[in-house]
Amino acid sequence: MILLLLIGAMLFYITNVKNFKSLPYRNYLDIALCSFTLSKIFTFLEHIFWSEILNLLEHILILSFTFFISIWIYKYSSNKLESDPQ
Repeated sequence: MILLLLIGAMLFYITNVKNFKSLPYRNYLDIALCSFTLSKIFTFLEHIFWSEILNLLEHILILSFTFFISIWIYKYSSNKLESDPQ
């Protein structure tokens, strides 16, 4: 169920790319979202075949998601702080 919701959210993101192009540092966000989606797909597939390999890849992708979303949040918030006139 979560996988279907995530795939739906990714399809929404892909079809509305024009609206998201204005986000600063969007490349980090793209990599993070793709990593998270792939990790959930690997979670589903690991119950079918190659459980150990896909489990390892899933955890690597979750680590990648955490890394890139943290970088995006940091850069996005520091960009907002620099442009804030206070």
